[in-house]
Amino acid sequence: MWFQMGRRDRKEPPVEFHDPAFAHFAVETLGDDDVLSGDPVSRHAPLLHAGDGTRVGLRDFSTGRFVRRYDADEVVHVVEGLGSVIDENHRVWSLRPGDTVTFRRGTSAQWQVPEYLRVLSVACGARPPSSARRALRAMGTVGVAMVGLTLVGLTTIATVAASMMGS
Repeated sequence: MWFQMGRRDRKEPPVEFHDPAFAHFAVETLGDDDVLSGDPVSRHAPLLHAGDGTRVGLRDFSTGRFVRRYDADEVVHVVEGLGSVIDENHRVWSLRPGDTVTFRRGTSAQWQVPEYLRVLSVACGARPPSSARRALRAMGTVGVAMVGLTLVGLTTIATVAASMMGS
């Protein structure tokens, strides 16, 4: 059973039950260069996307060998199936239900799935694509300029009002 604890000031329910049998999985595209053998399929069912960029979801993989690249720190907890991961130092980590693995942002790992593997995934600190970062920075600059102009406007209005009251 998976659930989400919400805050009362949000419009989301305070607790949300997620039945994996009814999760809405979307197929994720594996790049041709990332598929090492077989015809693996990667699917993801988002459960929570927090305002701080934290993403929680179910992820499953079909038979095959492939590379995953991590744009965020990600913790993976094996729910069902078997597999293995080969890290950048060529260490092999066997995965079975109950195992938990952490992948650091900017790294990659080779995954080998003999039949099927389902994991609960928590990704933290994902950085938006560079174009999105530029847009957010620009919006931040515009926001600061707007606040500054508003303060200048309020100060001007207050000055004019004070001078009118004094005359």
